[in-house]
Amino acid sequence: MNSFCLVGKGASEGIVVATRGLYEYEVYRDGKNTIGITLLRAVGEMGDWFYFPTPAAQMQGEYEYEYCVTPFGDDLEAVLSNSYNFSYPKLCARAENRHEGLDSLADLHFDTEGVLLVSAVKKAEESDDVIVRMYNPLRTTAFVRSEKKFSKTNMAETLAGEEVTRCDVKSKKILTVRVKK
Repeated sequence: MNSFCLVGKGASEGIVVATRGLYEYEVYRDGKNTIGITLLRAVGEMGDWFYFPTPAAQMQGEYEYEYCVTPFGDDLEAVLSNSYNFSYPKLCARAENRHEGLDSLADLHFDTEGVLLVSAVKKAEESDDVIVRMYNPLRTTAFVRSEKKFSKTNMAETLAGEEVTRCDVKSKKILTVRVKK
């Protein structure tokens, strides 16, 4: 589990489990939407379909982990945002020497309606433009807007549309945009 998992009845009620330091979960087919989280693996084999030895998979040594269980109702978007932030706390580091880098990020700001999770911010491969990749994990359409114009691109950073200041992100879709430096 890289960030969180969710079980429920659509977007109206359910439970979200977010973790730090735990990487495996299972939703059981027990009719109760039970989520199992692997806290410790101490076996030398995996799988119940045939013998599959995995001696290196034993978690030997000390481990630290945290998890957060959050029920939700009509507040799913807020719960998902909080769960994502729990699993991936914001990190920043100060560079010793000022450099050109991505200085254009200082005036880059996106407003969103709905849930859009940012998965990458980087310098474009072929220019000094900034690439921002985000995705919509929900079944509803989300919207993003910015005062700076941006262009949709594909994953290879090839332009896929005109410059805009607003666009929609359909359910379960990835949006990659290019912002000119």
